[in-house]
Amino acid sequence: MRFAGGEKFILTNCDTGAAYLHFMLERPNTATPVVEIMRGISGEATDYVSADRLDETDISSGYSLSELPIGQSYAIADNKALRQYRQEIRSLMKEIAEAEANGDNITTEQLQQDLEKLRIAINEMVSPTGQKKKFSDKSKSMTASFRNAVNFTIGKIKIYDKNLAEHLNISIRRGQMPGCYD
Repeated sequence: MRFAGGEKFILTNCDTGAAYLHFMLERPNTATPVVEIMRGISGEATDYVSADRLDETDISSGYSLSELPIGQSYAIADNKALRQYRQEIRSLMKEIAEAEANGDNITTEQLQQDLEKLRIAINEMVSPTGQKKKFSDKSKSMTASFRNAVNFTIGKIKIYDKNLAEHLNISIRRGQMPGCYD
């Protein structure tokens, strides 16, 4: 590498971040979704078309794309679903008490197994402190991985060329739609 007539140097041990930087530097003033950059660099699905580049003729019958908010995570279950699960638990507990009172051990055991399955399901939806658990946001972790690779590479560049590292820090955006801007 060389920047602004400076000394040439070889950048090692940061191939992924360097490839991400190269991708963005080849497309100045163009924002590109992180997933598209990652797919382009990895060689995965070369015929892949990002949702941001589709038009109505690209969408086949029966499929639709919607603009979902980026960076939000959603609860695994809403309040109504949790109320229904808890109501079912109360109902099962009453049935278990009735089966025990009638001496019906087989029904009691089956109901207790059903009760345990419901408790497991609720534990997957609610934390021990009572907070609703959320689906993880995959785009957030991909963006973080992308950003870490780029930052690591710029850090390595700084060892050899502080001016280039400073220029990259200023001109490279590292969000969900990164790019190189002057």
